[in-house]
Amino acid sequence: MANRIKYAREQAGLSQRQLASLAGLTQQMISKLEKGRSRSTSGIISIAQALQVSPEWLWLGSENNTPTAQCPHHDCPFCSDKSLFANWNALTERQKLRFRKEIMCASN
Repeated sequence: MANRIKYAREQAGLSQRQLASLAGLTQQMISKLEKGRSRSTSGIISIAQALQVSPEWLWLGSENNTPTAQCPHHDCPFCSDKSLFANWNALTERQKLRFRKEIMCASN
């Protein structure tokens, strides 16, 4: 689980602090999870939602880590799973922050 959380976080271009903020956890908890010092399941769903991967994949590695959310707009550049991370990494930090805020607002 520790390696999958870290891998997905890095692929999303997030720091531990940014992931913690998105998931409603502390940076210390993210660090403990990534180092394997905690196997708490309480934050797995919120971490999975923030990273757009399935909780099953994070916890068990039982599914692939493709994004769980599908864009409802066919002209959205993020619709293609193949280009998701390439498009994400092409964004500026400011654009990434704005996108995260919009996603979090939409999920509430």
